[in-house]
Amino acid sequence: MKEGIRKILKELNIVWKEFHHPPVFTCDESQLLPSMPGKKDKNLFLRDKKRQYYLITLTQDKFPNLKELGEKIGARGGLSFASEERLNEVLGIKPGCVGLLALINDTSAQTKVFIDRDLMEGEEWIQSHPGVNDETWCVATSGLPKFFEATGHAYQIIVLDTCS
Repeated sequence: MKEGIRKILKELNIVWKEFHHPPVFTCDESQLLPSMPGKKDKNLFLRDKKRQYYLITLTQDKFPNLKELGEKIGARGGLSFASEERLNEVLGIKPGCVGLLALINDTSAQTKVFIDRDLMEGEEWIQSHPGVNDETWCVATSGLPKFFEATGHAYQIIVLDTCS
């Protein structure tokens, strides 16, 4: 997966930096990592009752109410976390490894992507695991639209409150 991501980033002339670190499984654990460019993020892989998948990328200080989030993004029938099986089936990864770069594995573009405005606007870099949780790649925010287009994913920037 990492080689595929490197290849597409190179082909699209998207700048990125790779950081290797001990495995992290939670946002709390990520606070112990050395400083990297961009804001620390968290990624929620969700689904609604109609089996539509969503990847929500937001700043770590935000804790959205799933009901309110579902209404904001147009989910049908409420949101819940997708199972480990679905995460592997759709994004080809395990829990703790979710990030925007995993969209490379969603070749049928089953996942709708929503990114918190606070991560995109005014930020030069966005952080993502490249399918493993012992690396974080900081990708130039300006290159993300090209990455999403190349992977067949539309994305939307949304405003999320700090605490809902």
